Amino acid sequence: MKAMPTKVKRHSGWDPLIEDEWTRICYERSRSLTAAYYAKPTDADVQVFRGQVVVNEVTAPFLYSKFTPTRMRIRRGTYPKLDAVVDDLLRDGKYISDRMKVLKLLLWCRDIPFRKRTTKYYHAGGPEELIAWQGGSMCNEMNRVFMVMCQIAGFASRYVGHYSAVRPDRKLTTYAGHGVAEVFVEGSWAYFDIRGRHFEWPDGTLASLWDLIRNPDLYVHQPETVRILRDPRHNNWNPGQRLVMWPHLQVIANYDAAVRRKCTYTPVIQTPARARKLREASRKITAEARKKLRKVLKEGYTPPARTPWD
Repeated sequence: MKAMPTKVKRHSGWDPLIEDEWTRICYERSRSLTAAYYAKPTDADVQVFRGQVVVNEVTAPFLYSKFTPTRMRIRRGTYPKLDAVVDDLLRDGKYISDRMKVLKLLLWCRDIPFRKRTTKYYHAGGPEELIAWQGGSMCNEMNRVFMVMCQIAGFASRYVGHYSAVRPDRKLTTYAGHGVAEVFVEGSWAYFDIRGRHFEWPDGTLASLWDLIRNPDLYVHQPETVRILRDPRHNNWNPGQRLVMWPHLQVIANYDAAVRRKCTYTPVIQTPARARKLREASRKITAEARKKLRKVLKEGYTPPARTPWD
């Protein structure tokens, strides 16, 4: 990664510059939920966001030119089980396009939650190979597996985070965030959703996160050849265009070897007792955020003209 310009650095890190007050409160809520879910602040699913950069007009030129190395490969043997999966999926690699290779990896990761687990309870966090074979269903964790597999195959990849938002209605309805990836393929960064989604321009060119932010209608105007890859088992989670529109916040973070060396990977067994504890923590965090948001509304805050709920 090249040295980050000062104007970009202001929009990076655990506490980035967020000028819109509503969005900032929503971000702080989501950040607190993430930190509460994992065992240690150094765990990968928390640590990756310490290097995040908010995607906006100021940062996009740097993010799509110098932020992430476009050549990235994991040393063979680092993830032996995933090495074997990648080799099997891409055994006919010389006969298929790079796009098809990435899609094969994506579809394998999409199905992680539906494979049989060897333990009674799901593990939160932990290394990628544990997630892949314990039926992990958290999007950010599945996404780590996908990014690692892409890098094993020789494709640069990076994390894309959609922070959760709160709808400015009377109930202040909350929405979940989402973790996806961008992969450098066919000469540019392309957006791949771990639930089996990617997006194309009308000419067939792959779309990036920045493309979707500027053209959110791409979410719905997709050919059947793209839609068919979306697993119906994930239909209960259908964000539509809202993830790339206000008040959601989008970030990009690198997840290469240099980042992974700084992370810990602490698996936490999600027992019923822990699930209850997390629900209680979530209620407290959300209640505090709603209190702040109601204050903002009373002070006369007006949302932007176009929102996902218009």
